Amino acid sequence: MDIKSINEKYASLVLDFGLNLDKGRGVLITTPISAYDFALELARQAYDRGAGYVHIKPETVLLDKYRSTCQTREQMAEIPGFIADMFKYIGENDWATISIDPVSSDNVKAALDREGYDAYRSELLKVQKPWRDKAMCNQSPWCVVAYPDDFWSSMILGQDKKAVDLFERLLPILHLDSEDPVAMWKKDSDNLQARRARLTKLGIESLHYTSSVTDLTIGLGRKAVFQGGSADLPDGRWFNPNIPTAEVFTAPDKYMAEGYVKTTRPVSVKGESTLGVTLTFRDGKVIDVKAEEGLDVMQRYLAKQGADRIGEVALVDESSPIAQAGLVFKSILYDENASCHIALGAGYPDCISSAIESEADYEANHLNHSLEHTDFMIGSRDMDIEATTYDGKTVQIMRKGRFTI
Repeated sequence: MDIKSINEKYASLVLDFGLNLDKGRGVLITTPISAYDFALELARQAYDRGAGYVHIKPETVLLDKYRSTCQTREQMAEIPGFIADMFKYIGENDWATISIDPVSSDNVKAALDREGYDAYRSELLKVQKPWRDKAMCNQSPWCVVAYPDDFWSSMILGQDKKAVDLFERLLPILHLDSEDPVAMWKKDSDNLQARRARLTKLGIESLHYTSSVTDLTIGLGRKAVFQGGSADLPDGRWFNPNIPTAEVFTAPDKYMAEGYVKTTRPVSVKGESTLGVTLTFRDGKVIDVKAEEGLDVMQRYLAKQGADRIGEVALVDESSPIAQAGLVFKSILYDENASCHIALGAGYPDCISSAIESEADYEANHLNHSLEHTDFMIGSRDMDIEATTYDGKTVQIMRKGRFTI
């Protein structure tokens, strides 16, 4: 495998399909050290396309570990002003952002001092808010991708496997084995957009999820719309937030969830693994949580403001290429596109047909507002989903994990 050629092709896909990068726009690239060469290729091609300033920001989880073992909680909560200024600047100037998912950092996060790291992360989310708010509202382009390294490969394929082995598994999922990956992804995006239009047109009042481990009803407001595939910027340009993607999603009424649901894939929450999490909802709020693994971190997560209510419901067909790969990728980017999921925490304003510009707008539309947003996979090959519409109809949405519409 010619890694240099693959990197060039992958970077072109991210810039041309992910960001749909326009001339003059600044670009922030966050990357783990193991993907730095790929980040450099992204930067090179971004400049070739006429980008403004391109800044590469390495992930610093090892530094966070060193810091968390030596500093107090109060010291960890201090965020230097220049960090806040950076996120304020990129938010105000509508920079594009590329986040290369640091999958392998989770093994380091697990060794962090939890109290100190939680304090740091809470403050970091606050200073990132000017940028995050714009991204959540699709006012600036953003794209999340992942890049294989030896640790990630060995974690899911076996100890003797290297990055190149995982890349071979990812090539067909990313359409990088085709002559024109952008054209292939545009076709997939068109299909997702057609599905989201059909779902929105139904006027769904509630979704009822049933499986051997789930019986959950989630309500949607009258202004809820489904998204999926490409998203639109205020100037009419499109971009694609995730590569790969296979989901259509919307924002529920945060006060309308009743029943119980059990996760079907592992989820990393603040760098700690969770498995077999069972959530029980009443009036939209988690009132009980159990877990085969990671109960402590789930309890800490749910204590965060808005993290005990659902901000996103996403539908994914079990026939998606990621699901068919037969792997648990231990990357939320990949695993969320292998299975239906819900997100505890913030909802996406573009899933509401009216403008969401203030706290009052969030509340008026019962859209969940939080600094947190974590996806939990709940889909399976024995899951059925039935919709009740506002005009009183019952519509089968999925049967045995497959779309029926």
